[in-house]
Amino acid sequence: MAHNPTDTTTPVNGASSADDTPNAGTNPQANPHVLDLFSLEGKRALVTGGAGYLGTALCYALAELGADVALASRDASACEARSREIAEATSVRSVGLELDIRDADSVAACIEEVRARFGGLDILVNNAWSGNKNSWETIDLDDWTYDIDVSLTATFRMVKAAFEELKASQGVVLNVASMYGHVAPDYRLYDSEQFANPPSY
Repeated sequence: MAHNPTDTTTPVNGASSADDTPNAGTNPQANPHVLDLFSLEGKRALVTGGAGYLGTALCYALAELGADVALASRDASACEARSREIAEATSVRSVGLELDIRDADSVAACIEEVRARFGGLDILVNNAWSGNKNSWETIDLDDWTYDIDVSLTATFRMVKAAFEELKASQGVVLNVASMYGHVAPDYRLYDSEQFANPPSY
């Protein structure tokens, strides 16, 4: 019998036909579309440092996938402006909020505002960072303490404050980090401290 190229049940190289193979899945329409697998429609996200370069890109990606997005940082006006741009470019809700990740009261107020605006929280993205530019020779204890608070303790502070909302929604936490968490920066690669990452980065 001649092989019919449109017959998907014809055995090839001695393999069993689709009818003989359980869950063969020969009909693509019976399987989820790849865009559905990555869809965040109905999810609610909070991105710290949301108006910065990386934060903006993260917020746009979340919004394009369907998530409502709250952008938060100490610069509330920048977050509000960026949130309006996202809302205009997508069909999601987007808000800009004030947040100081070093202040427990500010963190609690931000989480409460997200709950009030969106009804809950599904995704927390810890992206905010602010540090002093220095080298091993110039960094002092105050610099070190500040950077540890911003880069490490603030992450704990955010997760702790958002825990009940995330627990209720079975949500997720995404922590943005750097390869310099594993290896020290090589200062020979940089012209000055302005472009280098500090030892506590």
